[in-house]
Amino acid sequence: PFGLLVLLPMAIALESGDLRVYLSLRAPDQLLRVGLLASVGGVISFVLLLLELRVVQLSSGLTLSIAGIFKELLTVAASAVFLGDQLTSYNIGGLLLCLVGIYFYNVIKRRDEREAQEPPWPQRSPSRTPKGFALSAAVSTVSSTSSQGQSLCSQTALLKKS
Repeated sequence: PFGLLVLLPMAIALESGDLRVYLSLRAPDQLLRVGLLASVGGVISFVLLLLELRVVQLSSGLTLSIAGIFKELLTVAASAVFLGDQLTSYNIGGLLLCLVGIYFYNVIKRRDEREAQEPPWPQRSPSRTPKGFALSAAVSTVSSTSSQGQSLCSQTALLKKS
């Protein structure tokens, strides 16, 4: 909206003469088709902007930038394949450098995501506790009648609660 407010007065000032000539030479159905095509382009551009904002919301601005670089790589490759543009060795080297950079970015990002999901220290699960550890501690406390045995008994109770 802000861009429209800024650019519309300049467009009217610079293009009004050519626009009058164009409108006078076209039939109403042609003008309707041109208007619809321009509207479709505007809607597609708006949806693309919303999708870009969603990408930034879900990941980061860097990820959006990397996606933009990959899009440019596809554009250059498509122009070489479909339009017959000639690529120099510098162009090909630049494309390969970009692809390698995108690859390593994804490798590092995935590694960081895995590390973020793993706990910082190994968790001890009940299945890893040696069988009979709790039983042998309980037997030793029952068989001991000294004050040391009573202390061990209270320690065993604390172990079982935690």
